[in-house]
Amino acid sequence: MHLKKHKNLDPKIWLSEEKLHTDVADMLLAIVWNFIDYVRTVRNMEIRNQDVKDVCIFGSITNYFYDKKSDIDMCIILDLETLSQQYTNLNILQTLKLYYYDWAMLHICSIRGRKIDLNVADIKDAPYANRYRSGPSYSIINQTWIFKPILISDKEFKSICKQGDNIYKEIIFNYKLVKRNGFKPDDMENFFKQVMTYKKIAHHVNCEQNITPMYVAYHYVKRHGIIDKLHNKMVKKQTLKLTLK
Repeated sequence: MHLKKHKNLDPKIWLSEEKLHTDVADMLLAIVWNFIDYVRTVRNMEIRNQDVKDVCIFGSITNYFYDKKSDIDMCIILDLETLSQQYTNLNILQTLKLYYYDWAMLHICSIRGRKIDLNVADIKDAPYANRYRSGPSYSIINQTWIFKPILISDKEFKSICKQGDNIYKEIIFNYKLVKRNGFKPDDMENFFKQVMTYKKIAHHVNCEQNITPMYVAYHYVKRHGIIDKLHNKMVKKQTLKLTLK
Protein backbone atom coordinates (compact mmCIF):
# COMPACT_ATOMS: atom_id res chain seq x y z
CA MET A 1 0.00 0.00 0.00
CA HIS A 2 1.68 3.15 -1.24
CA LEU A 3 1.29 6.58 0.24
CA LYS A 4 -1.20 8.67 -1.73
CA LYS A 5 -1.37 12.43 -1.90
CA HIS A 6 -4.82 14.02 -2.03
CA LYS A 7 -5.65 17.52 -3.19
CA ASN A 8 -8.02 18.11 -0.25
CA LEU A 9 -8.44 17.03 3.35
CA ASP A 10 -10.75 14.08 4.02
CA PRO A 11 -14.25 15.41 3.11
CA LYS A 12 -15.90 12.98 5.54
CA ILE A 13 -14.16 14.74 8.41
CA TRP A 14 -13.57 18.25 7.12
CA LEU A 15 -16.29 20.68 6.05
CA SER A 16 -13.61 22.91 4.52
CA GLU A 17 -9.87 23.41 4.66
CA GLU A 18 -10.42 25.48 7.81
CA LYS A 19 -13.18 23.70 9.71
CA LEU A 20 -14.29 20.24 10.83
CA HIS A 21 -17.85 19.10 10.26
CA THR A 22 -19.80 20.33 13.30
CA ASP A 23 -21.06 16.87 14.25
CA VAL A 24 -17.53 15.45 13.97
CA ALA A 25 -16.09 18.14 16.26
CA ASP A 26 -18.94 17.67 18.74
CA MET A 27 -18.48 13.90 18.83
CA LEU A 28 -14.71 14.17 19.31
CA LEU A 29 -15.21 16.48 22.29
CA ALA A 30 -17.91 14.18 23.67
CA ILE A 31 -15.42 11.28 23.56
CA VAL A 32 -12.84 13.36 25.43
CA TRP A 33 -15.24 14.42 28.19
CA ASN A 34 -16.60 10.89 28.50
CA PHE A 35 -13.07 9.64 29.09
CA ILE A 36 -12.35 12.42 31.61
CA ASP A 37 -15.60 11.59 33.42
CA TYR A 38 -14.44 7.96 33.58
CA VAL A 39 -11.13 9.06 35.13
CA ARG A 40 -12.99 11.15 37.70
CA THR A 41 -15.76 8.73 38.68
CA VAL A 42 -14.17 5.31 38.23
CA ARG A 43 -10.49 6.07 38.86
CA ASN A 44 -11.05 8.86 41.41
CA MET A 45 -8.54 11.19 39.78
CA GLU A 46 -9.97 14.69 39.82
CA ILE A 47 -9.16 16.41 36.56
CA ARG A 48 -10.66 19.89 36.72
CA ASN A 49 -12.29 21.41 33.66
CA GLN A 50 -9.76 24.25 33.78
CA ASP A 51 -6.91 21.71 33.61
CA VAL A 52 -7.95 20.87 30.03
CA LYS A 53 -6.15 23.52 28.00
CA ASP A 54 -6.85 22.17 24.54
CA VAL A 55 -7.96 19.16 22.54
CA CYS A 56 -6.24 18.75 19.21
CA ILE A 57 -6.13 16.29 16.35
CA PHE A 58 -2.96 15.51 14.42
CA GLY A 59 -1.49 12.89 12.11
CA SER A 60 -2.60 11.89 8.62
CA ILE A 61 -6.22 12.99 9.17
CA THR A 62 -4.97 16.59 9.39
CA ASN A 63 -2.85 16.15 6.28
CA TYR A 64 -3.25 15.36 2.61
CA PHE A 65 -1.86 11.84 2.98
CA TYR A 66 -4.72 9.96 4.64
CA ASP A 67 -5.99 6.56 3.49
CA LYS A 68 -8.79 4.13 4.35
CA LYS A 69 -6.95 2.91 7.46
CA SER A 70 -6.09 6.32 8.88
CA ASP A 71 -7.21 6.82 12.49
CA ILE A 72 -8.25 10.11 14.02
CA ASP A 73 -5.31 10.83 16.32
CA MET A 74 -6.43 13.07 19.14
CA CYS A 75 -4.60 14.58 22.11
CA ILE A 76 -5.81 16.16 25.33
CA ILE A 77 -3.43 18.94 26.33
CA LEU A 78 -3.47 19.21 30.13
CA ASP A 79 -1.99 21.54 32.70
CA LEU A 80 -0.81 18.89 35.17
CA GLU A 81 0.61 21.21 37.83
CA THR A 82 -2.24 20.65 40.33
CA LEU A 83 -2.42 16.89 39.73
CA SER A 84 1.35 16.61 40.07
CA GLN A 85 1.13 18.19 43.51
CA GLN A 86 -1.61 15.74 44.54
CA TYR A 87 0.07 12.60 43.17
CA THR A 88 3.75 13.20 43.80
CA ASN A 89 4.76 9.55 43.34
CA LEU A 90 2.74 8.95 40.18
CA ASN A 91 3.62 9.30 36.52
CA ILE A 92 0.36 10.99 35.61
CA LEU A 93 0.68 10.83 31.82
CA GLN A 94 1.55 7.14 31.89
CA THR A 95 -1.28 6.46 34.34
CA LEU A 96 -3.80 8.32 32.18
CA LYS A 97 -2.68 6.30 29.16
CA LEU A 98 -3.32 3.09 31.10
CA TYR A 99 -6.72 4.41 32.14
CA TYR A 100 -7.44 5.11 28.49
CA TYR A 101 -6.68 1.49 27.57
CA ASP A 102 -9.18 0.37 30.22
CA TRP A 103 -11.77 2.89 29.04
CA ALA A 104 -11.26 1.90 25.39
CA MET A 105 -12.08 -1.73 26.26
CA LEU A 106 -15.55 -0.54 27.24
CA HIS A 107 -16.03 1.92 24.37
CA ILE A 108 -15.58 1.16 20.69
CA CYS A 109 -15.23 4.64 19.24
CA SER A 110 -15.23 5.53 15.57
CA ILE A 111 -16.46 8.49 13.57
CA ARG A 112 -17.50 8.02 9.96
CA GLY A 113 -15.53 4.82 9.70
CA ARG A 114 -12.38 6.13 11.36
CA LYS A 115 -11.17 4.77 14.68
CA ILE A 116 -10.15 7.10 17.49
CA ASP A 117 -6.73 7.03 19.13
CA LEU A 118 -6.55 9.24 22.21
CA ASN A 119 -3.33 10.63 23.68
CA VAL A 120 -2.54 12.92 26.59
CA ALA A 121 0.21 15.51 26.95
CA ASP A 122 1.31 18.11 29.48
CA ILE A 123 1.18 21.61 28.07
CA LYS A 124 4.66 22.23 29.50
CA ASP A 125 6.10 19.22 27.69
CA ALA A 126 4.35 19.53 24.33
CA PRO A 127 7.10 20.32 21.81
CA TYR A 128 7.26 23.02 19.17
CA ALA A 129 5.53 25.83 21.06
CA ASN A 130 2.97 23.63 22.79
CA ARG A 131 2.14 21.75 19.59
CA TYR A 132 1.77 18.01 20.10
CA ARG A 133 4.03 15.94 17.85
CA SER A 134 5.16 17.32 14.50
CA GLY A 135 3.35 18.19 11.33
CA PRO A 136 -0.12 19.75 11.15
CA SER A 137 -2.44 19.87 14.14
CA TYR A 138 -5.87 21.40 14.70
CA SER A 139 -7.44 22.71 17.90
CA ILE A 140 -10.99 21.37 18.26
CA ILE A 141 -11.77 23.63 21.20
CA ASN A 142 -10.64 26.80 19.41
CA GLN A 143 -11.71 25.55 15.97
CA THR A 144 -8.51 26.73 14.35
CA TRP A 145 -5.25 25.35 13.02
CA ILE A 146 -2.34 25.19 15.44
CA PHE A 147 -0.18 24.41 12.46
CA LYS A 148 -1.62 24.12 8.95
CA PRO A 149 -0.76 21.25 6.58
CA ILE A 150 1.61 21.93 3.71
CA LEU A 151 0.65 20.65 0.28
CA ILE A 152 3.97 19.74 -1.28
CA SER A 153 4.50 19.57 -5.03
CA ASP A 154 4.08 16.36 -7.02
CA LYS A 155 7.78 16.43 -7.88
CA GLU A 156 8.85 16.67 -4.22
CA PHE A 157 6.34 14.01 -3.20
CA LYS A 158 7.63 11.63 -5.88
CA SER A 159 11.22 12.16 -4.70
CA ILE A 160 10.26 11.54 -1.05
CA CYS A 161 8.41 8.34 -1.96
CA LYS A 162 11.37 7.07 -3.98
CA GLN A 163 13.73 7.59 -1.03
CA GLY A 164 11.14 6.02 1.28
CA ASP A 165 10.96 2.94 -0.98
CA ASN A 166 14.71 2.42 -0.60
CA ILE A 167 14.51 2.69 3.21
CA TYR A 168 11.55 0.31 3.22
CA LYS A 169 13.52 -2.26 1.18
CA GLU A 170 16.31 -2.07 3.77
CA ILE A 171 13.81 -2.64 6.59
CA ILE A 172 12.27 -5.62 4.77
CA PHE A 173 15.73 -7.10 4.22
CA ASN A 174 16.41 -6.93 7.97
CA TYR A 175 12.96 -8.35 8.71
CA LYS A 176 13.66 -11.35 6.46
CA LEU A 177 16.88 -11.97 8.38
CA VAL A 178 14.91 -12.01 11.64
CA LYS A 179 12.41 -14.41 10.08
CA ARG A 180 15.16 -16.66 8.68
CA ASN A 181 16.70 -16.92 12.15
CA GLY A 182 13.42 -18.13 13.60
CA PHE A 183 12.21 -14.87 15.17
CA LYS A 184 14.62 -14.98 18.10
CA PRO A 185 13.56 -12.60 20.91
CA ASP A 186 16.74 -10.51 20.78
CA ASP A 187 16.54 -10.21 16.99
CA MET A 188 12.91 -9.15 17.14
CA GLU A 189 13.59 -6.59 19.85
CA ASN A 190 16.51 -5.07 17.92
CA PHE A 191 14.47 -4.92 14.74
CA PHE A 192 11.54 -3.34 16.57
CA LYS A 193 13.84 -0.69 18.07
CA GLN A 194 15.20 0.07 14.61
CA VAL A 195 11.73 0.60 13.17
CA MET A 196 10.68 2.77 16.12
CA THR A 197 13.82 4.84 15.60
CA TYR A 198 12.73 5.44 12.02
CA LYS A 199 9.34 6.54 13.33
CA LYS A 200 10.92 8.93 15.83
CA ILE A 201 13.18 10.44 13.19
CA ALA A 202 10.20 10.77 10.85
CA HIS A 203 8.37 12.84 13.46
CA HIS A 204 11.24 15.14 14.31
CA VAL A 205 13.43 15.54 11.23
CA ASN A 206 11.11 18.25 9.93
CA CYS A 207 8.54 19.53 12.41
CA GLU A 208 6.78 21.64 9.80
CA GLN A 209 6.46 19.14 6.94
CA ASN A 210 6.56 15.63 8.42
CA ILE A 211 6.07 13.70 5.18
CA THR A 212 9.66 12.54 4.89
CA PRO A 213 11.35 9.42 3.47
CA MET A 214 11.47 7.98 7.00
CA TYR A 215 7.73 8.57 7.40
CA VAL A 216 6.98 6.90 4.06
CA ALA A 217 9.06 3.84 5.01
CA TYR A 218 7.40 3.56 8.42
CA HIS A 219 3.98 3.99 6.79
CA TYR A 220 4.67 1.05 4.46
CA VAL A 221 5.89 -1.16 7.31
CA LYS A 222 2.86 -0.35 9.46
CA ARG A 223 0.29 -0.71 6.69
CA HIS A 224 1.68 -4.08 5.60
CA GLY A 225 1.11 -5.41 9.12
CA ILE A 226 4.75 -6.11 9.92
CA ILE A 227 4.71 -4.20 13.21
CA ASP A 228 1.55 -5.93 14.46
CA LYS A 229 2.83 -9.34 13.36
CA LEU A 230 6.16 -8.83 15.08
CA HIS A 231 4.52 -7.49 18.24
CA ASN A 232 2.23 -10.54 18.44
CA LYS A 233 5.18 -12.89 18.04
CA MET A 234 7.12 -11.07 20.75
CA VAL A 235 4.17 -11.32 23.15
CA LYS A 236 3.69 -15.00 22.33
CA LYS A 237 7.34 -15.86 22.95
CA GLN A 238 7.39 -13.88 26.18
CA THR A 239 4.22 -15.64 27.33
CA LEU A 240 5.77 -19.06 26.75
CA LYS A 241 8.50 -18.14 29.24
CA LEU A 242 5.98 -17.52 32.02
CA THR A 243 5.56 -20.28 34.58
CA LEU A 244 3.30 -20.59 37.61
CA LYS A 245 4.72 -22.44 40.63
